[in-house]
Amino acid sequence: SQDQMILLRWDVTSLPEDAVVEAASLIVNVTDNSQNQNYNMYALRSAWSEPGVTYQLAQAGDPWETAGARGPTDRSGISLGTMGTNSGVPNKLRFAHNGAGRTEIAAWASDSQANQGIILSDTPTGTLTNALEFSSSETTTATNRPLLFVAYSLPQPAIPSQLTVKHPPRLQPGDAPLHGEPGSDRDQAEILWQTEV
Repeated sequence: SQDQMILLRWDVTSLPEDAVVEAASLIVNVTDNSQNQNYNMYALRSAWSEPGVTYQLAQAGDPWETAGARGPTDRSGISLGTMGTNSGVPNKLRFAHNGAGRTEIAAWASDSQANQGIILSDTPTGTLTNALEFSSSETTTATNRPLLFVAYSLPQPAIPSQLTVKHPPRLQPGDAPLHGEPGSDRDQAEILWQTEV
């Protein structure tokens, strides 16, 4: 079989639920390049466990809908970005998430149950012939483990489009001095009041 795939997942509960993801990248320590053959990143939809996952099973006793997590309930059909390189190795490289990838990470932040991670996979027909290999989460050097980089901002509070005066001004004796000239019909009063937003 030509099928090549890797499953990855990160704990993103430190991201605020209302985070606006501005940029995201997967940073890995490549140990064998793919000779510029690109693998796609897809969001996983089925729950899986690291000890029990196999080509046939998502976890012990729970098969994928389609072997290799290729079923519509196993993964999203939308690519979150691509990974592929012909660089020398070892080499730490950054692979950017596209707009769909940024949206997916924001969804993980707002609902941790939606975070099943990603699968790095070749095309649906399994036609790629050269694997992309990189250090795993079990590698001895911690800085070489796969890293998910996320840059985000927080929504700005809404600014009222206008102010509403809930208490119209009232002029009472002694509230304000009167200004005018003898014989003038344009006497003026200075009135102060507070507004409530």
